[in-house]
Amino acid sequence: MDARKKDQFMDEKHRRRTGAFFTPKKWVDEAHKMLDEQLGPNWREEYVVWDASAGTANLTRDYKFKELYLSTLEQTDVDIILKSGFNPGATVFQFDFLNDSIEKLPAGLRKALEEGRPIVFLNNPPYGTSSDYRSISNNGFKENINNTLISRVMKDNLMGSCSSDLLAQFIYKIYSYIDNYNLHIFVIGTFSNSNIFVMPKFKKIRSKY
Repeated sequence: MDARKKDQFMDEKHRRRTGAFFTPKKWVDEAHKMLDEQLGPNWREEYVVWDASAGTANLTRDYKFKELYLSTLEQTDVDIILKSGFNPGATVFQFDFLNDSIEKLPAGLRKALEEGRPIVFLNNPPYGTSSDYRSISNNGFKENINNTLISRVMKDNLMGSCSSDLLAQFIYKIYSYIDNYNLHIFVIGTFSNSNIFVMPKFKKIRSKY
C-alpha cells in the first residue's frame, strides 16, 4: 500500500491506539504558508529542517528542502518514504524521539546541532495521555506508550501531570536540544490543539518555555 492510501485507510481506532495522526494536505499547505509569512519564502533553503514525527512525510513530501531530516518511530514508515521517493535527498531514519539518545542521530544532523545552525523543528507529534490507552491494553498494543524516558525526566524535573502527555513530551524534548546545544536561531512549527496553551496542567511547561 502506498503512503497516500495508508493515510486514507488508517482507521480512527488504530490512530487512537498508536497516537498516530496523518495531517491533511490542506493543513500542511496552510502551515507552510504561515511559515513563509514568518520566515520568508526561502526558509526551506536557509534552515535545517527536522520532522521528528514524520510518519510517511506528509508535512514535507510536496516541498523541496536544502537539508531535510525525517525521523519516525516505525521502520515501515521509513521504508514507505524511501520506496515512494518522497523528498529525494532527505536523510530518513528510524528514531524514537522520546526515548532514543542523540548518539542514534545521523552525523549530519548532529553536526548541524553542534554548529548551532538555524533549524526548524517541523512536526505533528502524537497526542494522548495514559488515560487514552487504558481500554486497549488487551488488544495487542503496548500499554502506556506515554511512559517514556522524557516523561521520567520531566517528572524528575517536577513538571507535574503534563509529564504524561505526549505532545508536552515532544515540546520538552525539542527544548532539551535547544538548551543543550545553546541554539540561538530556531523555530518550532508544531501542530497542536489549544490545551497546551490554556489547561492548568500545562502551566509549568508554559512558564518554562
